[in-house]
Amino acid sequence: MDVHHVHPPDPDTDFDETLGALTDLVRTGRIRAIGTSTFPASAIVEGQWPAERRGRERVRCEQPPYSLLTRAAETEVLPLCRSYGMGVLIWSPLAGGWLSGRHRGGSATDSSRAGRFPERWSVWRAGSARPRSR
Repeated sequence: MDVHHVHPPDPDTDFDETLGALTDLVRTGRIRAIGTSTFPASAIVEGQWPAERRGRERVRCEQPPYSLLTRAAETEVLPLCRSYGMGVLIWSPLAGGWLSGRHRGGSATDSSRAGRFPERWSVWRAGSARPRSR
């Protein structure tokens, strides 16, 4: 496997423990790189420290939701990835279907991701359409 992405951090598990297990997978050749998905910037930094201090493999890329409507990653995550030399692989570039024209009239169906999580995909949500100011 080229990249193994760890999805949102588990508050009950120390990330160093997860990083240790993933380091073993890298060193045995089962995966090539470690990535995270939808991690906040603070958790990405927290993952880089044990890699540096304990000889673990470091996180090589982050996978944030990012589109013309969901741009919060521009505030902290993207600059952090740049400073650590991490790659970025975005997900949901069409903002849960809003940019594809799938949802007309400002509403989503209950069966769609946008319908199940309207607070995340609302085009009217503050911070969705532009990055938050610092």
